[in-house]
Amino acid sequence: VQYPAFPTVGQYFVLTAFVIVVLGGLGSLPGAVVGSLFIGLIDSLAGFYVGPDMKEIVYFVIFLAVLVVRPTGLFGLGRGSE
Repeated sequence: VQYPAFPTVGQYFVLTAFVIVVLGGLGSLPGAVVGSLFIGLIDSLAGFYVGPDMKEIVYFVIFLAVLVVRPTGLFGLGRGSE
């Protein structure tokens, strides 16, 4: 059985994983877990309230808002003492 392969096959999943890791904080395993739970919850609620075609926009807007407030993510380590 042959299936076509396209360069953009896993693009959505890679982008979602990137958002989860950065949102939780780079280098923080608990942050990645909390980030995945947060994005999963937002994904489900946004799919219900605004529709499945707009749910990615909702969590990307929330992702950008969190990065404006906390650039290191929710559980990310700061730059350290200098």
